[in-house]
Amino acid sequence: MPRVLLFTASFGSGHNQACHAVKEMLEERGAVVKVVDLVKLLHPSVRPIVTRVFLQVLKKAPWLYGVMYDALSTNRSKSFVERQLFRLGRRKISSILQSFQPDVVCSTHPTSVGIVSELRARGMTSVPNVEVITDYTVHGHWVHPNVDLYCVACEEVGRELQRMGVPARKIHVTGLPIRKVFNEMQEVRDDPSRRLQLRLKNGIDGNKPLFLVMGGGEGIIGTASMWERITKRVDAQFVIVCGKNQRLYHQLRDLESNNVRVFGYVPNIEQWMAMADMLVTKAGGLTMTEAFSLGLPMLLFRPIPGQEYANACYAVKRGAAQLFYSLADAERIMSEFVAEREQRAKFHLGTANRDTSKASNRIAQLLLHPELLMDVETPIHTWIPAASE
Repeated sequence: MPRVLLFTASFGSGHNQACHAVKEMLEERGAVVKVVDLVKLLHPSVRPIVTRVFLQVLKKAPWLYGVMYDALSTNRSKSFVERQLFRLGRRKISSILQSFQPDVVCSTHPTSVGIVSELRARGMTSVPNVEVITDYTVHGHWVHPNVDLYCVACEEVGRELQRMGVPARKIHVTGLPIRKVFNEMQEVRDDPSRRLQLRLKNGIDGNKPLFLVMGGGEGIIGTASMWERITKRVDAQFVIVCGKNQRLYHQLRDLESNNVRVFGYVPNIEQWMAMADMLVTKAGGLTMTEAFSLGLPMLLFRPIPGQEYANACYAVKRGAAQLFYSLADAERIMSEFVAEREQRAKFHLGTANRDTSKASNRIAQLLLHPELLMDVETPIHTWIPAASE
């Protein structure tokens, strides 16, 4: 049986979601799979500090994140941070490769891609090195010399990679991998009677519009005062998912009423997405892909400079989302959405028919045939034409 080593990193939830979607499909096909979270390789005393600093930068100084994002992407050869990350991870990842002896390595986070590339350059491994880019754009941190295959969300990302010097034969447009359960929810969402039944089962009015508000695993979705005003002024139902943000959860609990439900972590988020009329969220690549798969329109909250902003632009360009930066914007867009039933139907049609359900299968197929990745004389099938075309 093929042995596949998957690397992820629990900065946010998108990398983990993509990783486990691929794992689910590989194991269904009989592969032996090991998942390694890069964050858990850090020393226990350092781990909470790193994750806390990362989240605080996102919440309190998103502009700083944007500056760092641009600097690391355009000046990679001089990136001190990148070099230190690789140096710290080489020994541990080399040890994991030696003990597990994988047939192929696949990463949903760029740091492990770079470390495996360096190990290849030093002759310390010859394992095929595959990456799944988890956004609708690409950062320079993903691009390394010893990468055999780039699995990307869309053709635009493939063209960005080519501009960075990646050969077209190494690029495969697979889409972003999401869990199989979203296939089932596609059927529920497209069947009015089943969708109504699910809403009634969960105490949701079948006729009144439902906004699902969530900010990824960390619940970065604005302030309690902001949602207090919106839920009182917009005539709709609200389900607010706070994820791991316990402080926000306790602040919002006071808003609960017949029209407002507040949750912490929700294991069956796909069902709430199938029931919702609009998703209010951050512009994470995996969350957007899940919404695409269900034809669920999005209202994207204050995208952070960098990959979030690029993701948001992609969704807006495709007619699947609107952006809001202020309380007034959110209130106006939601009120207009509630008032116009025809607009809600148009949104649903505009975001439907996204070919997202097959991504995990495509990636699993590639990982189960690693011998093709190492044969430079046999170009890998790609839907990306040459940059000159």
